[in-house]
Amino acid sequence: MFSGGSGQGREAVVHLPLHAAQVSTESSVTDYAPRATSTKRVLVIDDNVDVADMLAAYLQQLGHEVVQAHDGRTGLDVATRHQPDVIVCDLGLPGLDGYEVARTLRTIRQLRSSLLIAVSGYGESADRDKAQAAGFSHHITKPADPIEVAELIAKHVTSK
Repeated sequence: MFSGGSGQGREAVVHLPLHAAQVSTESSVTDYAPRATSTKRVLVIDDNVDVADMLAAYLQQLGHEVVQAHDGRTGLDVATRHQPDVIVCDLGLPGLDGYEVARTLRTIRQLRSSLLIAVSGYGESADRDKAQAAGFSHHITKPADPIEVAELIAKHVTSK
């Protein structure tokens, strides 16, 4: 350690041995996720843009086509236009909440077979029951594990 005197600060030099480590250029996240065996059209509806962007980017990396909406009404419009195979929907949306989005989606003939995945901060059995009654196939408690979402999508058989 070196000091130039009182009020001059202190300098410390640390020497660490250099270790030759193998650097991976591949993303280790995809090693654990199911690679899309067939491309699915996925709609992510979440008012948290960062969360929606992250999930969308992850699912695109797996090979899916992903579109986003950030409120319930826009989500319904996008779903009607794009007719996604899978819809991942936050329940606490501004305006039209996720429950109403699901109930409405289930009345649209072209979207009845879409896989609906609810994402919520509430994970009690009553919350899961309410989501199921609204038309959701699955309920994931936030923060949603993207690998779990990818596995549910991979298992979904599209029948349009």
